[in-house]
Amino acid sequence: MGTVTPESPRPAAPARASVDGQTGRQREAVRAFYDEVGWHAAADAEGFEDGRRFDEVNPATAVYVRDCHRRVGEVLEREGNLFLDAASGPVQFREYLEYSRGFRHRVCVDLSLRALRAARERLGAHALCVQADVARLPFRPGSFRAGVSLSTIYHVPADDQAAAFCELDRVAAPGGRIAVAYSWGKFSALMLLPDALPAKLASLFRRRGNGAGEPELYFHPRSPWWFRREVA
Repeated sequence: MGTVTPESPRPAAPARASVDGQTGRQREAVRAFYDEVGWHAAADAEGFEDGRRFDEVNPATAVYVRDCHRRVGEVLEREGNLFLDAASGPVQFREYLEYSRGFRHRVCVDLSLRALRAARERLGAHALCVQADVARLPFRPGSFRAGVSLSTIYHVPADDQAAAFCELDRVAAPGGRIAVAYSWGKFSALMLLPDALPAKLASLFRRRGNGAGEPELYFHPRSPWWFRREVA
């Protein structure tokens, strides 16, 4: 977990890949997965299919997961006008609702129309829903005192991930913070341990072992070294 803050000089956004070609196909694959699979109700559990497949919440881990969600809120402003939720999905966890409770509106940004409809149904007039790409946010610089982008940017096409971080920095108001949850994936220190092989295989199965005919969910985690070089 980390934060993007505007307190250091803002880096210039790198050149962005065209929406055509491979980058466009990767972006479309993510949208298709969530419209057609991820944000549908889970068949054999509460919530959404995305949570059932990837969050691994069970009685043994539920308290830990809830505490992680709550800790995000501890680094954010508690009140204001606009709160950014970049790639909001349907705002699926109760703890997520607390982040924007003191704000006039939660601006939910997502590629998936299905996600935005669910977010609007859950939040009512508190939600302002915008279909957009996190690497191309349609907002003025400094628009948000607080925000989150949770478990999102590793689904952004690899060539656009630095731009996504720069966009979050650009729209953060001076003194504000946007919290980002990101996975190092195979580059994680834990995953480099020999004993982590079963977890690696399980993760690969969960990410790519979709049912017949389902869109594949694009997932491309970068390394900490890439982050220090391109973003920090």
